Amino acid sequence: MMNNVSICIATELDLSFVLDLQKKFTDEIGFIPLKKTAHSIFNNKVILGDLNNDEAGFLMFEPSLSCQPTTAIVVQAAVHMDAQRNSVGLNLLDQVSFQMACIGRRILQASCSEQLEANAFWKSAGFTAVAKRQGGNRRGNSIIIWRKKLLPDAVLTDLEYS
Repeated sequence: MMNNVSICIATELDLSFVLDLQKKFTDEIGFIPLKKTAHSIFNNKVILGDLNNDEAGFLMFEPSLSCQPTTAIVVQAAVHMDAQRNSVGLNLLDQVSFQMACIGRRILQASCSEQLEANAFWKSAGFTAVAKRQGGNRRGNSIIIWRKKLLPDAVLTDLEYS
């Protein structure tokens, strides 16, 4: 059976789905308050991936960083365990990459705790590790900053990877 992945913009009707995945993957993707999640959905900054017409994952993004306006950021991304390895995450990233390149963003940035298997996903999706930062007080893990060029002349080496 061929897997059919479709991408759409989240609406207020999708809030409970996004919240459920956020809760399920809190240790992997971190906590974002309900108000921020709802605001992101209202402002079309959350997209959903469906697999064979079933909700499978989401990606929340910001079109730019205040300190680097040509860099868009993946705020959170999560895909149901049973839908992983079916290109849902890659399709979500491709959609955001296309949208951000169309409005002139040069780089897409994500971050991931160093000990998570998800780092292999970011690497396989064409991202390059550009920095390592100390994580928050709760977990104290190092965070890897990943970047991907959206435009051919973009420079990823703005940060030092240590």
